[in-house]
Amino acid sequence: MKPLKAHMRHQWVKHLRDEIEKANLSEGKFTLRPPSRFELVEWVNEAWENIPRKTIIKGFTKCKIISTMPTSVEVPESTVEPAERFVDDGAAETNLVLETLLQYDESNLDVIAMREDEDEINLHCDE
Repeated sequence: MKPLKAHMRHQWVKHLRDEIEKANLSEGKFTLRPPSRFELVEWVNEAWENIPRKTIIKGFTKCKIISTMPTSVEVPESTVEPAERFVDDGAAETNLVLETLLQYDESNLDVIAMREDEDEINLHCDE
């Protein structure tokens, strides 16, 4: 949470400075304009994008949302084809997160297929 809050605080201070600068350029009375919902969503989105993946996983592990992440995944040779013997750690982490969510009976969770060139987990939850 600390990196997320730090980024949000940085964005808030930047917003305040921008508002003060705009007020200094105008001749009217200073009125602080609050950030729009769109701006706030952008701040949160930027914060999440700037937090390293390992930091997010460590936070989820610390809060016991997911179990401890394995450093590597061993796959028995007899269960996979030779071309599939090497497992990407990112895919293993994704599978572990999804398995953990399923253990918590998240029935409204849809997993959208991830392309090999993507580095994000796309989840969709119906509310």
